[in-house]
Amino acid sequence: ALVVDPTIMAVVNARINYQEMRRNVTVAPCAIGAANENKTFWEFTQKYATSRYGYFSTFKYEEVPEEVKEFFIETLVDVMDYKTFCDTYNQHHFDFITIDTCGTELEILSQIDLSKTKLVCVAYTELNKWDILSVCKEYGLNNIVYQSPANIVIGR
Repeated sequence: ALVVDPTIMAVVNARINYQEMRRNVTVAPCAIGAANENKTFWEFTQKYATSRYGYFSTFKYEEVPEEVKEFFIETLVDVMDYKTFCDTYNQHHFDFITIDTCGTELEILSQIDLSKTKLVCVAYTELNKWDILSVCKEYGLNNIVYQSPANIVIGR
C-alpha cells in the first residue's frame, strides 16, 4: 500500500503506526498536483480533537481562520504530478484511490488512468461533483457506492 501526505507529523505518525501493526505501507512525504514543484505549505501543529495532525493543513494560508493562524508552521513540500509520483514510487496501478486535497481533487483525478482501479473515494463540492462523476464514468466507474455531504465513493 502507498499513502501520500505532505504533513510532517502525519507522515511520522503513520510510519510508526504501520510499523507497529507490521503493515508493509510506504508513506510518501509529498503532495500530488498539476506540476512538479516545491511549494509553500502551511501545516497545523496542534493535535486536533480527533488526534489527527494536519487536519487543517493547507497550501492556501489566506483561507486559514485568523484565530488559529498562530498554530501553523510554514514548510516547503515536494509536489509531483501523478505520472512522476508513480514513477518515483514505482507503482502504476491502485485498486483503491482516495483523494482529499481541499480543492484540487478534480485536477489530480483527471491525471489518473482509472481503467484498472476498482474504487475511488473523492472529497467533493456541489460545484465539482458532476465533473468527478464524469471522469470516473469514462473508465467504467459509474456505481455510487456511498455518498456523504463531503465525500463520494464510486466503484464498478
